[in-house]
Amino acid sequence: MLSEQEARGQGSVREDCTGAICIDWTVSDAVVSAIDRSLQKFSDWLGGKLHRAPGDMRNRLWTAAHHSGGCRIADDSKMGVVDTELRVHGTSRIFVCDGSVLPSTGASNTALTIGALALRLAAHLAPRSARTRPAGAPAIPPTVLITGATGHVGRMIEPALVSSGIPKKVLDVRAIPQESEIEQASVFVHLANAPRSAQENVKLQKITADVVSTAGIKSVIVPMSFATLEVPTEAAGDPEVFNLGFRSTTRNEYIIGKLKSEELWLEWQKAMPARSLQLLYIPTILGPNSMWTQNVAGRCLGMAMWVPRIAQFFAVDEERLRNVIVNLCQTPNVAGVTRRIVVSHSGSLAESIASDRGRETVREFDVPRPIWWLYSFSKRNVKVRAALELNLKVLDWALRRVAKRAILRIAPEYYALFRDQAKLGANAVGPYVNE
Repeated sequence: MLSEQEARGQGSVREDCTGAICIDWTVSDAVVSAIDRSLQKFSDWLGGKLHRAPGDMRNRLWTAAHHSGGCRIADDSKMGVVDTELRVHGTSRIFVCDGSVLPSTGASNTALTIGALALRLAAHLAPRSARTRPAGAPAIPPTVLITGATGHVGRMIEPALVSSGIPKKVLDVRAIPQESEIEQASVFVHLANAPRSAQENVKLQKITADVVSTAGIKSVIVPMSFATLEVPTEAAGDPEVFNLGFRSTTRNEYIIGKLKSEELWLEWQKAMPARSLQLLYIPTILGPNSMWTQNVAGRCLGMAMWVPRIAQFFAVDEERLRNVIVNLCQTPNVAGVTRRIVVSHSGSLAESIASDRGRETVREFDVPRPIWWLYSFSKRNVKVRAALELNLKVLDWALRRVAKRAILRIAPEYYALFRDQAKLGANAVGPYVNE
């Protein structure tokens, strides 16, 4: 029989104090137990009796081939040797491409996977060697430098840039950037955030701004959270005003960090007015096969989902957002600050979910006013937020068990945020919305 080991924790390769390479390979109790259970099920299916040889099963296991993981691929240098571009962490021109980069070993042959990695690495390295072009050749597209490429938006943008023929490089601003990582880049797409701490996010933005300044990059694109556009003031919608003239009442570290991030990047542009700063305000991503759809609209299929009545819910689908950012990367730089609100549709919350889940499975209901007040209060009080989340969880569990119904499960503070944003109206955002 064949058995696949666990992906991690089964073996390691290390260097001892004398410089010798040591290989430690173990088989965990979990793997032995899994094999044992499989043998027992097979015996039961045959109607026979399973006889086990005495001693530890580990002494009779034989490892066939396809050993992998010596230079494991990982975003974090503490968890692997190479990054997602197969570049050795901490270097700029050392790449590894063989079975050692596989994070785990399957039971089947690994040659096709290694071949695919080789083709992918070749495509990545090709632009690095294209330093000159013959006379009359088409202009070389701008090289785009991306941070936060492992996030949801980053995973959408990278393939779109490649398919558009735009050279791109991924930068980890938390590590010390190598000169070769930022050379020749002309557009900077900054997606990295430290969402759990506003202070850490500001620190990250400062480091990033210093890297961009050192590299001489004059065009920066920074997506902002639509959650900061909460309370319209008299200047709401004015692109010359900070945060488009909106005020935020949500005491959320992520939202506070986003607002401070905007202030920092505006100061960066102000220090050199010839630079281009483009701020994109994007709402919760909602669209076919998007992460939002899978986590929310795809929950409890087969049951009717109850959704609070919210008249206007701003949303953007992944294709729309991807196209906007790719087009901006290809657009010539325009000095100054440009703000854009990027939305795809603004129907009700129930309509937005029904577009991906199916209209017949979505039911709207009116939330009592006192509950809305508690939801709004939860934006500023962590304890109230936690209590409401617990109540929603219990209520949802009871309804699913008794009535076969599910409640739209999102954080209470976001219910209140969506309801506040429903009051924005066309006058507040209309002139600056990318339809």
